[in-house]
Amino acid sequence: MIRRSRPGHRPIPLDDSAALRGAADAIADRHGVVDVLVNSAGITKKVDHADLEGLTDAEFDRILTVNVRGTFSVIRAFTPLLRSSGDAVVATICPGARPTGADLQPLAGGGRHGFVAGRDPAVVRAQAASAPLRVVADPDDVACSLIGAVTSLRLSSGTVVVFDGGGHL
Repeated sequence: MIRRSRPGHRPIPLDDSAALRGAADAIADRHGVVDVLVNSAGITKKVDHADLEGLTDAEFDRILTVNVRGTFSVIRAFTPLLRSSGDAVVATICPGARPTGADLQPLAGGGRHGFVAGRDPAVVRAQAASAPLRVVADPDDVACSLIGAVTSLRLSSGTVVVFDGGGHL
């Protein structure tokens, strides 16, 4: 669900390669280039690490399709527009994928892990209390951090930037 859009930004929910190519064509007609492509879609299922039966084959396949093929498919569809930019950036947001593996689901991906509407406030407070900075990132925190990385880390490539309130420490 898309909650808001800001001027100059256009979130587009997409379900398959044909829709991706259609979106790329529409953006090409309107803008001609893409300077920043953000992959932030992804899914997971909360499963105890010891529960190897906690994911069905169908669930496992769907997670891989959305998280892996989805990310690849978006980049593939938008590559001509990214190349037209001459200075494009691709960023992939992966909430929940911490370097320590703490709280990591067996198949973690992007999505809205920390931003789910209706999420139990006690769980969010507990997450904040366990992080050294005592905060849980919200969408604006991630957006501001992403803007900083895109504009200031010009010589970085393949870099992992962690926005987790110090939770990885």
